[in-house]
Amino acid sequence: MAVSAKELPSLEYLNDCFEYVSETGVLVWKVRPLKHFRCGQGCKMFNTAYSGKEAGTLEDRKDRNTSRRTVRLFNKHFMVHRIIWKLVTGKDATRHIDHINGNGLDNRFENLREATNAENLWNVGASCKNKTGYKGVSRHRTRYQACIKVNGKNMYLGHFETPEEAHKAFRIAADKYHKDFANYG
Repeated sequence: MAVSAKELPSLEYLNDCFEYVSETGVLVWKVRPLKHFRCGQGCKMFNTAYSGKEAGTLEDRKDRNTSRRTVRLFNKHFMVHRIIWKLVTGKDATRHIDHINGNGLDNRFENLREATNAENLWNVGASCKNKTGYKGVSRHRTRYQACIKVNGKNMYLGHFETPEEAHKAFRIAADKYHKDFANYG
């Protein structure tokens, strides 16, 4: 299933704009050529202000309790991790890009992998709205309930005396159903 992401500029254009520092996962603005601008003044101003600096603006995602960086090109915002994917592989990603360690700011290529939407969501930590502190666990009257999402549906795992017991059931189910994308929150 293809992702309906904006098509990135050509690889040649991206290579004109950015240097990817693979050790740190940082995208750095290069001195961009005059052909990228309408006039010499704009080119000079941009290169003076940005060349040699980290590219992108920090975007907080409070709903997921994470952050990521975006870059603006052609009056459109592009996710830095998608640009890095194209710079390293030479191709646009055909699916979502998942950060293996869950840190949306860690854009080292070895921390990136293609994933379906469901896999990408499985690898998210506990919601900031979760009151138990454990992913997949909620309070239900005087006990704790464990649930996991499988094939788009919530699967009930049982009621437990403690949140730790409920979370243990969630971890077992996550290993079984989410495999490499299991995140225990």
